[in-house]
Amino acid sequence: MREIRRRELRRTIAFFLILLCPGLVYADNSISKIGVTGNRLVDKDVILMAAKAKAGDELAEDLVQDNMKLIYELGYFSNVGAEIEEFENGKYLIFKVRENSVVKDIEITGNRVLSLSEIKAVIKTKPGSIFNIPVFNDDVRKINDLYKDRGLALSQVADVKIESEGGTVKIVIVEGTIEEIRVEGNDTTQEWVVLREFVIKPGEVYNADKVRRSLQQIFNLGFFETVKPSHLKGKDPDNVILVVSVKEQRTGTASFGGGYSSSNGFVGFIQVSKKNFQGRGQTVNVKTEFGGVTNYEIGFFEPWFRHKPISLGVNFYNTKVNRELYDINGNYVNEYDERRTGGDITLGKKLAYFTTGAITFRQEKIDITPDTIAGLSLEDDEMQSLSYNLTRDSRDNVFQPTFGAYDNMMVTKTGGFLKGRNSFTRYRGTLRRYYEFMPKNVFACRLIYGLIDLSSGDVPDYEEFGLGGSGTLRGYKNREYTGRELLVANFEVRHIFSDKMTGILFFDTGDVNKTVENRFNLDKQGVGIGISVRSPIGPIRLDYGKGNNGRGGRTYFTMSETF
Repeated sequence: MREIRRRELRRTIAFFLILLCPGLVYADNSISKIGVTGNRLVDKDVILMAAKAKAGDELAEDLVQDNMKLIYELGYFSNVGAEIEEFENGKYLIFKVRENSVVKDIEITGNRVLSLSEIKAVIKTKPGSIFNIPVFNDDVRKINDLYKDRGLALSQVADVKIESEGGTVKIVIVEGTIEEIRVEGNDTTQEWVVLREFVIKPGEVYNADKVRRSLQQIFNLGFFETVKPSHLKGKDPDNVILVVSVKEQRTGTASFGGGYSSSNGFVGFIQVSKKNFQGRGQTVNVKTEFGGVTNYEIGFFEPWFRHKPISLGVNFYNTKVNRELYDINGNYVNEYDERRTGGDITLGKKLAYFTTGAITFRQEKIDITPDTIAGLSLEDDEMQSLSYNLTRDSRDNVFQPTFGAYDNMMVTKTGGFLKGRNSFTRYRGTLRRYYEFMPKNVFACRLIYGLIDLSSGDVPDYEEFGLGGSGTLRGYKNREYTGRELLVANFEVRHIFSDKMTGILFFDTGDVNKTVENRFNLDKQGVGIGISVRSPIGPIRLDYGKGNNGRGGRTYFTMSETF
């Protein structure tokens, strides 16, 4: 009976203690102090700041495990444990850590394209610092991103070794290479015609940017309707076989026709052009007119002369063109026939990926009928000229560009040591830019500046720059204005309906000077609309433009793009 009374008394006392002083009851299970052991280089406060446990917290297994994880995630330790001791009516929680080794050296192997300095510049792990796992994982990601940013899509960190004793971090990089390049679908085109366009070769590290530029360069040849890449695993798992599938398209055209006029009688023509002659990438074109008028044009172009990146072009021609003359106000004055007979030879060389240079020698005889029109210089001439041409072309697609640039500078010299009645130098510069501002919408602009520097004699009217027509200023007649100095600006907004058809809104402005003044009014302007269609025989362009000269609109039909 007495024992029962004692138990009831103890329960009563415990109940009142819980109500009045609950902290005294659980004091032996609360955290009174937190400490750290095993750290040598990492400051104690840094470790305790990572932990969430505080003095006064009730000690529990989950609390200890969670805080050990938080300390481990600092990345400085290979092991984190905990020990509990009695301390002043509570518990002393001690975190026991084992620090990672100090990094003594970083060894990087397998890199060929990127230098050691480039790789080490992006990583934070440095010799002399404590090895940190999260930081190092981020370093690996940065190295992989660096390769991707350079277009090296198959290159990455393949293995990592850490010597805990020596403190050496070893990073092994695998730069995936192109084992082989195959071409499929080329029934007519020789395989080497396609392969020579690649700026990347088998054995080189796979570079997505170079592959993309190579494929675009193949498409820009104009021989193929589609060019599609695919990849196969090489004999070495880290290598790749690049397969290029092409679909050939028609590259030759032939046309013929004829007509009758009272002055010339029956006149017929035959025109044949082949861009990929015998599948060798060469271009051959022949055009002849017969009957009352005898004209011919014969041309040959070899883009890789003797299998080297040197182009060779040869042309012979005998052409007759009727020219109309206008006064300074654009009013019709007279007309004449201009016949040119001669030929030219051009040698070109690729100077850089986007840049080519060329030199052209031309010799021709010019016959003008009639050659006596009051106030004009229209004398016959036999002349030679030497032209220097520098071109930089970074357009994504030469047939339907959506971004990139095309810049050309040409200097043509005649007279002096070259045959000719007159001596002058012609300078002509062209800048083109293309910007895609919305899907299937492109803003295109062109700026042309020309200058003729006369040394002796005169500049015949037929050698002056012409302003007006589909190639310069739409809304005006062809060569409505002529002069020795030219400035033209063209602006187009193009909407690509499909890969075959494009609609255009345009604005043109320009001016010419009869003498070199370097001052232009740019008061001659034209606006209009157009449509461009890619056909089996080449681009067909139809423009309607209206000038600000009050003469109404004009329609232009051409077999080429304006720019």
